[in-house]
Amino acid sequence: MVLYFTYRYQNYYILVGLTAVILLIGANYNMAVNKSNTDSNVYVYESSSFIEYSSNWSVSSFSKFDELLRSRWEERMKVNCFKYSWKKIKTKVLGGKYHFVIQLNPDRANKRKATVTGVSMPFDTSKFHFGKVLSSCESPADKHYLIINVNPFDFGHFLIVPNLHMNFPQRLSITGARMGIETILMTNSPAFRVGFNSLGAVASVNHQHLHGWYLNHPLYIETARGRKISKNIFEIVDAPIPAIALQKKDLDVMKLAILVHSITEYLYTNEIAHNLLMTRGTNFESDEDDRRIIRIIIWPRKSTFHSTTTAMPKFYAALLEFAGQIPVYNTESFEDITEEEIISGLQEYSLTGEKWNTVIEDIVKFDTF
Repeated sequence: MVLYFTYRYQNYYILVGLTAVILLIGANYNMAVNKSNTDSNVYVYESSSFIEYSSNWSVSSFSKFDELLRSRWEERMKVNCFKYSWKKIKTKVLGGKYHFVIQLNPDRANKRKATVTGVSMPFDTSKFHFGKVLSSCESPADKHYLIINVNPFDFGHFLIVPNLHMNFPQRLSITGARMGIETILMTNSPAFRVGFNSLGAVASVNHQHLHGWYLNHPLYIETARGRKISKNIFEIVDAPIPAIALQKKDLDVMKLAILVHSITEYLYTNEIAHNLLMTRGTNFESDEDDRRIIRIIIWPRKSTFHSTTTAMPKFYAALLEFAGQIPVYNTESFEDITEEEIISGLQEYSLTGEKWNTVIEDIVKFDTF
């Protein structure tokens, strides 16, 4: 596969094979392409270049993709393309079983949440969507974009927007799942994660997108054991709220993406809100630190519908929080928050009893590989 980086004033593009992944870094999207820089921004990779065995925390190094992504992201930070610097974010790790990573990020508190009334809302061209950000870019519908988030929750925070110009709602497609998995495979850093929030699970834009970011701390969910409930699906119960889990070990990328999509599509059509994390981790059935393992954790959960007038909670219950990374928005919360308080807050959104059992019984039917 070939990545062509076409440099724009505060943006750059990544073209992948016959379709395009376009990475835009910056806020000024109306500047003309600087064609003189095109040749110097070409990056070539093949599927054999995917990093099957990644670095662990004690011997961490960056891949070419890591280095490129991180350097371009830092360049855009230097020219003030973000609303605030990620360096202002304070971080600490709580004691206790789960070692929650607490982050003080008051600037992100000003980000307004869009009004959401359901999990399966149709795409609305009158609302904010990423096509408005890129309206000046001529692009066919089969191109995919990586776009910085101007309200970063950690270093390198960007959005993966598959088939941007096809205007898909926030509904994870097979292509979206595959892009998330392959992005993980191109990195060599255990700090890199990819995730997804559905509507009703604190997604703020109804346009299909995933999040990518670096967090320089391990998370409990990356080593939590799972109980096998079908050939390729596990259930995690030793966590603040239960989760469905998959791992890339024996399945190839496309089969794994199809299975992920089948599960999230079931949740979407049944109006069940959900969050998803993709990360390197251990085998669900052992404590072996097999760096081939990519964990995909899916949390079916109760919906929460914040609006622009809803008071901000002490912390949200979304992808980051279920994963164990807890942004808070004032100093008092940062200093006083406890593990018990976090667990209690997350469990408010847990599916339990008959509802959870029904989800488990239904999703194992999709495991046909």
